[in-house]
Amino acid sequence: MPLTNTQVRYYDSNVLRLPKDKRETYNAQVDRLIAALRDSLKKQDKISIKRVVKAGSFAKHTILRKTSEDAVDVDVVFYISGEKVDEETFSSLSQKIYEALIKLYPNKAVEDFEIQRKAATVTFVGTGLDVDIVPVIENPNKEGYGWQFDRIDGSKTETCAPCQVKFVKDRKDQDPDFRTLVRLAKRWRTKAECPLKSFHIELIMAHVLEVNGKEGSLEKRFRDFLLYIA
Repeated sequence: MPLTNTQVRYYDSNVLRLPKDKRETYNAQVDRLIAALRDSLKKQDKISIKRVVKAGSFAKHTILRKTSEDAVDVDVVFYISGEKVDEETFSSLSQKIYEALIKLYPNKAVEDFEIQRKAATVTFVGTGLDVDIVPVIENPNKEGYGWQFDRIDGSKTETCAPCQVKFVKDRKDQDPDFRTLVRLAKRWRTKAECPLKSFHIELIMAHVLEVNGKEGSLEKRFRDFLLYIA
């Protein structure tokens, strides 16, 4: 028996979507971290933080609520100005952030801080929240753009965190169910052990929306997404 749109939306609201109270708790925790880290970096290393942007699935409102299979993480992009991109490396920037985090949280275990491939991660055991601090060298000639480093190969990639958030918001404005469909696809990805990244899902779902429009049941539209990746 096909699922109705009401049933799909109920499942999204009560099983998939991050509850409002949890979002508020995480937002407050991240805001405190941002304020403290910004101040610490300014005093410690004379780093000029031009802007800080919450990014990733949390900022796009496509994040799944925490389960044994789905972690809750928030990407926080620190746009750094006054530094020449050719004179900085991921290691140098992340090490400064890592040292600042340890000073900010002297009672946390060292294991709660980890240098990932493109971010420094801090884990809050109490709430189960992971915060990825992503250093980006600001491009002064392109608003919102900057260079993100790769720890493994040292390469630099141009990125725009606000653009990525806006991309999803624009599609949500076009189709109120867009985020619901993305969350459904992300839960399917986990269960199917599919290697698609979240932004791959967003791009494919956006393509399906562009080609097929927003007509039809949510179940059919989700099946259309699956057909594109089959």
